[in-house]
Amino acid sequence: MFKNSLPPRPVKLAGVLGTVEAVLIALYGVMLMVVGVLQEHLPVANSLMLGGFFIVIAATLVWAVRMLVQGKSSGRSLLLVWQLMIVIVGVQVVVGGRWLIGLVALLLAAPTLLLLFSRDASQFIVEETERRHAQQ
Repeated sequence: MFKNSLPPRPVKLAGVLGTVEAVLIALYGVMLMVVGVLQEHLPVANSLMLGGFFIVIAATLVWAVRMLVQGKSSGRSLLLVWQLMIVIVGVQVVVGGRWLIGLVALLLAAPTLLLLFSRDASQFIVEETERRHAQQ
């Protein structure tokens, strides 16, 4: 079905949503670093390490999106696990009273999860895997 190896719409949309997540996480990491440096009562090293951790997560998500769009199952697997985790965390954050953060997480993760489980996404990954194996 996807003989031209262009990703189908669900894969593209999942990639866009994953990239938006990565950008938001990276911005949060940068914000943590800046606040940690500017606030005198916060330990600078802790803020820099935590901010750096969030930036590494964002970079990993960008890598996973890239692998997904190329039709590699490693990217899809990583994004699926991430989205499942974020749905769980998002629900807990909403229940804990942080509505805005929890709803943003859920509004990004839930549709991405559904798109990654779509028939077109699964078929694209399978066909790209078969195509790569046939070329070897």
